[in-house]
Amino acid sequence: MPEESPPEEPRWEQGYRCHGYWIGPIRLGLVSLSPRAGTALPAGEKYGWDFFPGGRVSSQSKAQRGRCHTLREGKRIVERLYCEYLEERVRSGAGHA
Repeated sequence: MPEESPPEEPRWEQGYRCHGYWIGPIRLGLVSLSPRAGTALPAGEKYGWDFFPGGRVSSQSKAQRGRCHTLREGKRIVERLYCEYLEERVRSGAGHA
């Protein structure tokens, strides 16, 4: 029997004014520098983050988003949400992403 390769680890990639969290060709989330056009952020909050469960951007009902003060904080939030998503899938018996 051929050996199975280990599952691919998610990685951060820098883009223009944002960092994307990817696993293979699937974008799981992002942290962006500026608010969307016409949106003002509260004092000190420079970044917005988005998490797409399972990499499905179209599942807006389950997508989560928020604001944070630093890029590092936004990345940690997205990584934590991905870990929680995987734990939920394992509990429900659906396996990995």
